[in-house]
Amino acid sequence: MSLEAVGALREPVRRAVYEYVAAQAEPVSRNDVAAAVDIGRTLAAFHLDKLAEAGLLETANAPRPGGPGAGRPAKLYRRSDSELMVSLPPRDYRLLAAVLASVARLRAPLDSPALADFVALLPEVNGLAERTPGYVWRLRDESGDATALRPFDPDVIVNLTVWQSVEALRAFTYRTAGHLEPMRRRRDWFVPLDGPHLVLWWIPAGSLPTIAEAAERLDRLRQGGPSPEAFTFREPFPDPVGVVRVGEQSKRGALG
Repeated sequence: MSLEAVGALREPVRRAVYEYVAAQAEPVSRNDVAAAVDIGRTLAAFHLDKLAEAGLLETANAPRPGGPGAGRPAKLYRRSDSELMVSLPPRDYRLLAAVLASVARLRAPLDSPALADFVALLPEVNGLAERTPGYVWRLRDESGDATALRPFDPDVIVNLTVWQSVEALRAFTYRTAGHLEPMRRRRDWFVPLDGPHLVLWWIPAGSLPTIAEAAERLDRLRQGGPSPEAFTFREPFPDPVGVVRVGEQSKRGALG
């Protein structure tokens, strides 16, 4: 197995798919994965096959109930027995990154004339984000953006990004000219949602969030309001590392 296999796990949804399959004692189908990870069956099959191509999963065919003539065998997946040793530097949990997750309900199909301007602006806005100081990572599919990933509803798209700080993210969102125009036109393209449509939280630097985690954080914000685990631009919570550092300094002072 090559280092490409490790690279295959950088995509959060694919990593969630792999983690589910690897934890199962028996081989699973794409239907099992779709239900467990909360994604469509087609998307589940896509990620499963990519993981198999990378050597992380093995496949097998199971005959369908009913005996011969009952249809094509079901394709099952299990964790590969191959091993890969990788040496990584220890993760520094004192360094955190800010995550933004947002959802939007489309007014029309993505390939319709009504959303042509939005689709045309996507590469420009994504490129602008990647060139902005403080940018770390964004969710994307094979096409280069995340519009094909619909884990919530068929007409709901998701945005998931990681930044070095809330300040860097806020500057890009509200003070970058190339992003302000799409912000002004969002009602042309999206249906207003009931309740919060974006959420922020802190993660250890070097790790990446998953769509499942984003859904849980957004639900936490909707149910309980802003908190250190799920907050907004309007009611942000500080990097908890700063609190830890203050505590460490006080303890050292008390000990002399």
